[in-house]
Amino acid sequence: MTDPVTDMLNRIRNAQAVLKETVDIPISNLRYEIAKILEKGGFVAEVEKKGKKTKKVIEIT
Repeated sequence: MTDPVTDMLNRIRNAQAVLKETVDIPISNLRYEIAKILEKGGFVAEVEKKGKKTKKVIEIT
């Protein structure tokens, strides 16, 4: 099992490296709050919850 926060940050970094505009990350309360902090600090443009009840993700742009 990997560290979920490190996994999230790696997904963001990898998406940026290949110039993707958005990245979807499996949702958790911790990941969502960290993403909101990154948004507030200006590191990401927008953080949004998306998906259906059982398949929710965080979309980061």
